[in-house]
Amino acid sequence: MKKLILFIGSVMLLTSLACGFNFSTANIQSATLARDAEGNDPTTVFNQDDAFYLVAEVANAPDDTVVKAIWSVIEAEGVEPGYVLDERELTGSGGPLHFYVENDLLWPVGRYKVDLFLNDELDRTLEFTVEGDVTAQAEPSPTPEPQPTATPPPPPTPTPTQASEGSGGDTIALKSTSTPTAASSPTEPPAAAEPEPLPFQDQPYTHASGAFSIAVPQGWEKVDEDDFSVAFGDRQSRVGVIFVDMGASLPEDDVLEFADSSKDIIMESITDDYEVIGDQNSLADNGFYYMGLSFDGGDGAADVFYEPRDNIIFILYFASLQYAAMDPTWSELINSYQIDPAAAGAVAPAENAPPEPPPAPAGPSIPAGKGMLIYYNYTSQDFVIDIIGPTADSAVIPPNSQHEFILDPGNYQYNGHSPGGDFVINTTDFAIVEGQITEKGVQ
Repeated sequence: MKKLILFIGSVMLLTSLACGFNFSTANIQSATLARDAEGNDPTTVFNQDDAFYLVAEVANAPDDTVVKAIWSVIEAEGVEPGYVLDERELTGSGGPLHFYVENDLLWPVGRYKVDLFLNDELDRTLEFTVEGDVTAQAEPSPTPEPQPTATPPPPPTPTPTQASEGSGGDTIALKSTSTPTAASSPTEPPAAAEPEPLPFQDQPYTHASGAFSIAVPQGWEKVDEDDFSVAFGDRQSRVGVIFVDMGASLPEDDVLEFADSSKDIIMESITDDYEVIGDQNSLADNGFYYMGLSFDGGDGAADVFYEPRDNIIFILYFASLQYAAMDPTWSELINSYQIDPAAAGAVAPAENAPPEPPPAPAGPSIPAGKGMLIYYNYTSQDFVIDIIGPTADSAVIPPNSQHEFILDPGNYQYNGHSPGGDFVINTTDFAIVEGQITEKGVQ
């Protein structure tokens, strides 16, 4: 089939709860397919150039109620049955939920459906059809520019930083766009011209480590740089890249935990007050986790991408008080962004690496006819070490320190405990040889 480029989006509009509301089980009171965002033109038969809208009314819902819509193909010309167009979750305490899927070209004629889930339980399925005689075209037709909203659009799809296979076959390429607004009436003035990206400097910036490179708009100054990061910006916007060596390749849950814990560090250089307004976990499919934020009372918006590569997590972020106008520039920045995990791994300190053990003494002196046991305490507290054998001895070893026991040759045991007995070292056998050093320790 010919490739279709779909513009996918969703927005949740919350309304105030009526006075005297009594809590009961959350439920979806109604769900309506329509040709408009507010559901004023309901239908189950769409034209090939229509956007699909769904308005669901939720009642008796606590703040953590999750509603999910999955749009998919039942049977359509040139598209594999069951193909998922979009899957989106919205969380809130009630009111109308607004989902939509928009195609920049033409929908294939056929049958479609949207499955609506309430807290992961299928609540209902709405089927609809697309009718028309026009064959879907490969070249996109113009799409009106979305009006800016207080909520930033879902993330643009980052350009792959590693080689990928071609996209031939029965596929539909997806990318996100901002929340739709109601159509203008014939008496309203035409929409403003689409914003253009800023001009860029002749050469992209390449970090001294070689770990990444990115284009820089003309007039933007370097506001921060160190061995593992850089940031550029002007008075309204900022883009930055950070890389961290985690010491090991992390499972998905740990990547998400790292993202949640690091967002404060990233945003503190931009604002003192912000909120997370959306995220997208595409680690399995596209290799990144996305977080959307708003700040400055909703006037500003930010995107943060976390991209794990082997032991390294690369962080690309963008924030602006003029997010909608800067969206084309942000897209160009994403397209220019390139990473080199090997170069990053060569210079980045391991985030979770164990502390380096204290160095062994240089050339310790061993009396004639004796041997030496060097015992290391790598912990953060005192340990009492007792030596049992031909030579009995005992010593308190402070944190991150060592003690040298001079012992007669023979077979020995040692055990230990922290003062107070909260931690215990089990009895362990060892041997001392004349003129040689034996090393033991606790971590």
